Amino acid sequence: MKSNSLAVVGLLVAVSAFSEGTGSAGVEALVRAMRADVMVLEASKAGIARATSEGHFTDAQFKCFDQLPASALTAGLGKVLSKVLSQDEIAEALEFYTSPAGVKFMDMKFLALARNAAASGLTFNGKPAVPDPAMNMEEMQAARAFVESGLGKKLESDKVLLRAPETNILAKRIIGKKLESCGAKVPPLP
Repeated sequence: MKSNSLAVVGLLVAVSAFSEGTGSAGVEALVRAMRADVMVLEASKAGIARATSEGHFTDAQFKCFDQLPASALTAGLGKVLSKVLSQDEIAEALEFYTSPAGVKFMDMKFLALARNAAASGLTFNGKPAVPDPAMNMEEMQAARAFVESGLGKKLESDKVLLRAPETNILAKRIIGKKLESCGAKVPPLP
């Protein structure tokens, strides 16, 4: 009798974990694993820094804005992502981006973004999970297979989340609210 109870509990835990991976928590986990919230925030910070240097915002307003956490964007980006990906695609992408190959792939991407920003005189404060990520051959093959898959192309080449008009609207709304709370005058959204 105890073994049947344990089997039922185990099944419920497995079903719960699967549904968590594909529900709103799953899509938000995918946004965090892809670090899309960090990328959108860092792009916004670069734009606000440029606008600050041009006199549109004060240094104090930028310093206040700079306290906005990437997590302020996570849920909204998850909603956008859930509109462009199926539940199966979300689960598949989450499996890749949380795998050792996926984590290292994103770490290497963040290092490249930081180098490119520095070469352009900008800053990119997104940090890799480990200081010096290195991929073994198996991880490189897994990352390549994902990037070349239909889903990988959708997320990495086509950048369906980062290029979605809803992402732009969401970022402007959240960034605008934060800037206003910092005392900046922000024109209303169209």
